[in-house]
Amino acid sequence: AGAEVVHTAEIEADMDSIQDSEESRPSATISPPHKRSIECCSISESSARSGDRAVACCEDSFGLQPAKRMAMAPTVAPQVPRLWPPASVGPNAALEQQAALIRMLHSVGLHLDAVLSVEQLGMLLPLLPGGSLPSCLSALLHKHLLAMMPTAAQLRVVSSGRNNELTVDSLVRFFRLHLAGVPVEGRLMPCLSGGARSHVSADDLMTVVQQVIDHHSGLAFLRSEPQFRQRYAETVVVRIFYELDPLRCGKIFAAQLRRSQFLDVLLSLEREAHEGSESVNNERRYFSYEHFYVIFCHFCKLDEDRDQHLALEDLLRYGDHMLSRRICHRIISSRVSSTRPGLIDYVDFVWFILSEEDKTSRTATSYWFRLLDLDGDGEISTSEMEHFYHEQAERQRTLSQEAVAFRDALCQLLDAVHPRQQKGSITLSDLRRCKMCPLVVHTLCNLNKFLAGDMHEMHATRDSQSTKQLTEWDRWAVAEYCKLSLEDDDDDDDDHHHHHHPHQHTTTTTLTNIPPPSPSPTYYHHHTPTPTQHRGLYLCFNNCLCLSSTH
Repeated sequence: AGAEVVHTAEIEADMDSIQDSEESRPSATISPPHKRSIECCSISESSARSGDRAVACCEDSFGLQPAKRMAMAPTVAPQVPRLWPPASVGPNAALEQQAALIRMLHSVGLHLDAVLSVEQLGMLLPLLPGGSLPSCLSALLHKHLLAMMPTAAQLRVVSSGRNNELTVDSLVRFFRLHLAGVPVEGRLMPCLSGGARSHVSADDLMTVVQQVIDHHSGLAFLRSEPQFRQRYAETVVVRIFYELDPLRCGKIFAAQLRRSQFLDVLLSLEREAHEGSESVNNERRYFSYEHFYVIFCHFCKLDEDRDQHLALEDLLRYGDHMLSRRICHRIISSRVSSTRPGLIDYVDFVWFILSEEDKTSRTATSYWFRLLDLDGDGEISTSEMEHFYHEQAERQRTLSQEAVAFRDALCQLLDAVHPRQQKGSITLSDLRRCKMCPLVVHTLCNLNKFLAGDMHEMHATRDSQSTKQLTEWDRWAVAEYCKLSLEDDDDDDDDHHHHHHPHQHTTTTTLTNIPPPSPSPTYYHHHTPTPTQHRGLYLCFNNCLCLSSTH
């Protein structure tokens, strides 16, 4: 405080001397004084007032006009525009939409006390005022509306007394409370959750996917295969959660759902179905049958004992033993879905294969970071990296190759990642910022891709430039799908050569005997198998369930 007072006194003394010198000079010969460097760093109220006087004296001595002083005043910053859509479009629009809904219901002959079936609700959802919703939400919404009806006045008993039916009045009330005046992107959450919850569960999405299977012509062959249909629906739900729930908390909240493309995907599927499309493979984000085919084939290849679970030795055989034993231990110990110790189930395997074959996504980066962070302190330390790389070096020596020293490998990783901490630890933000998750994982855990090195990166760069609309997962799935198709074609030729009867399948049926759709000559041609082509995979699925192939 004493230093501030002394410094303020010096400033006032300088300003007084400037004023005295200016007054003693003739007005015609006034010249600007020498510039003085004034540093005012006091934060006290008294020093602030003295600083204002000092600035005013400097302005007078330099001959600044009052208009120029006003120009130097700080301007008000413009208001930053909103970066997200408003929660509502206004009360007037909400009232107009409610009135439009009543007029639409009357035009189709539905009154408030009329019974509303699932099929009728599916026809009304695309026609809702203010923004259409996909009709595949009708079964789930019908279920929620039935559960929300508080009194028997909204129930209408069918004459046979078998069950209770929903009335149109329940839909009008739900529309008024949750949908009227809400933008279309905000309408998906109340329809999926019933308006009573702030999140969406896996059971909610399973109902929607099942209805997509029931109404899409490209999935008609699954309707007669209940067990295989359930596995496909499970894969689609896991892929949705993989993108929207990267932390695997089991819930999808409104903000995540609003930022996603899930609503656009559902609307595009219905649009393609109305246009007569016979394939769901154009939608590569969630519903692609080809992607499911590849995932399930790899799972069945590893599941030799057909118990629907993978042990450590099963997982080690993935990708021609590309992964180290230590990372496979971490994958199994970090399981979420499986309740059996030392095993992972199909859901955990889907998370693994999506993260392994496309490490550039945010979910994959988080997945591998949690596996490499052994102590869970939010950092991949040097000791943790050395723990995983030690096995990599041993495997290199086993292959009679000169092992890269850990110090050299560490320098390469730190140069590529550029961690913000000087101690050499890598955080999740560092890994996402540098986009070098593939390099880190391959160096520490994946021997095949680590040895491929620059050649693998060169092919990946070439593919990304030639097919920019595809992700790393899309490219890998297309290549694997064509490989499985070619392998199956070769096995079909062997079967014809040995004159095997088409129904003579033994319990040792392998996935190489499965006849998938014929491979495409183009890189991203999509084709859904017919029920006949689907027979081999279904027989293998039954084999996995310990069922007889003849059944």
